[in-house]
Amino acid sequence: MADSSLGQARVSLRRVDADTGAVGHDPLVSTRPAGVTRPRSRLFYLPSLFLWAAVAIRVVGDTSGLDAAAARLAVGLLLLYAALVLSEHAITRRFGGYPALYAAVQIGLLSTLTFLLPDLDYFAVLYVPLSAQAMLIFARPAAYRWIGAFTLAMAVGLLATQDWPTGLSLIFLYAGAFLFVASYAAVTQQAETAREHSQLLLADLTEANRRLEAAADQVEALAVIQERTRLARDLHDSVTQTLYGLTLSAEAAARQLAAGETSGAVAELRELRDTAQQALKEMRLLVFELRPPLLEQEGLAVALRERLQAVEDRVGLTTTLIVDGAERLSPAVEADLDRITQEALNNALKHAQARHVTVRLRQDERTVALEIADDGVGFDVDAAGTRGGLGLRGMAERAAQLGGRLAVESRPGGGTRIRVEVPR
Repeated sequence: MADSSLGQARVSLRRVDADTGAVGHDPLVSTRPAGVTRPRSRLFYLPSLFLWAAVAIRVVGDTSGLDAAAARLAVGLLLLYAALVLSEHAITRRFGGYPALYAAVQIGLLSTLTFLLPDLDYFAVLYVPLSAQAMLIFARPAAYRWIGAFTLAMAVGLLATQDWPTGLSLIFLYAGAFLFVASYAAVTQQAETAREHSQLLLADLTEANRRLEAAADQVEALAVIQERTRLARDLHDSVTQTLYGLTLSAEAAARQLAAGETSGAVAELRELRDTAQQALKEMRLLVFELRPPLLEQEGLAVALRERLQAVEDRVGLTTTLIVDGAERLSPAVEADLDRITQEALNNALKHAQARHVTVRLRQDERTVALEIADDGVGFDVDAAGTRGGLGLRGMAERAAQLGGRLAVESRPGGGTRIRVEVPR
């Protein structure tokens, strides 16, 4: 379950990368094919209507003395132009091929107006909203091609209806306006696209975070189950077997006492006592592991003191804890040093037959030194290192992960001293 949730979260994050265009292209550059509309701001229509209203007012005033049919046709074409501008977005959403037809029809309308009323030179201003609209309708290359078509139609109309100096100046004026408005529309569109991608990214990251939190809860629950399974296994492998040995020793002692063999019974009873003491150590250790950990809340020094009081002191070992510097360390350093200490104390408790254990924790500005010493039976360090026994390899690996080193001093009958020194 946990692995599945984590996998789903990773898939979600990969989908975010695809949506934002993180692989292979700029997420702010549209890759829509020509004829596919982009979302656009409604504010686009407001300046478009202002420009249209200005032209319409001029047309009504300037055509008052012209032929009535031509005036009515001009007004009708202007109304059709406005209707097409306002309906373009809704129609394009239904018919993907409509934008090209729309742009071509608008060129025809404005060209007709230009030649219908050749004395009026301001119809070209209506190409300005069309230039901005092209940036919102088409992909970037197609948009510039249509703006070029608007410029060409405008230039032909003005050169055909105006004198050369006037027409040429108006061509440059309107062409500059087309490009300026188109560039502004492109920047605006880019900002809107970035905002959309940010919203999508935020939504997907929120979903991924929710899945990761759910996965973390499942991982934590799984860790609890695994820890309980380990403790149950340890209980069966150690304490249960020890209690079975106690039963056998008690039965053997009873038979020998019944047979009058007191010396043999005394030996069995001594064995029973030693086995019971070992079982007590194992039980204390398991009970301590079931307690809520103090390491995260209180720090390494408090966790070490709690361990010695809860386990070693209660099974009859004499313990000494020396702490020089009580500042909190980083969580990684405290966790690994705690595991090294637990492993060393477990070895002293289970195997060393020690009577006294000393733990020293010293900190300075650059290093942390931890030492665990006992007066137990000791062992051959070289032989133990070759076999990888007593958890020495695991302790050394933890010290190496922290950038430090582990030193082990021991000899048969001479106790054991384990020292680890790591950078802060």
